[in-house]
This record gives sequence, C-alpha cells and structure tokens, in this order.
Amino acid sequence: MKREKESDTEKKRRQIIDKALHAETRHPKSIDKANKQFLKEIQKSPEYRCTVCHIMMY
Repeated sequence: MKREKESDTEKKRRQIIDKALHAETRHPKSIDKANKQFLKEIQKSPEYRCTVCHIMMY
C-alpha cells in the first residue's frame, strides 16, 4: 500500500513539473526568450495571413 502512495506522489510531482515546463515554453518570461520563440515559429511557417485585412505577412 505504501508503494502505491509513493507512486501517486511521484506522479503528482512529475505532473506539476511538466505543467511548469509547458507554461514556460508557451509563455516565456523574458523578452529574449520570447523573441527567439517568435523567430523560430515564423521560420516554420513564413506566411501569415492577417485575419482582419487578409494581407500576407512575413
């Protein structure tokens, strides 16, 4: 029974860590990280269509 509780505790701890890491990658805390993430994303998909005026960007 104690092993099950330990594994549940470990699972919860891992979930908390994973959630924090995911939040950091989705919402960077520094401007430099945000700029790097932005540049990385626009390299994947260099064309973006504005949803308001439908002009192609990048």
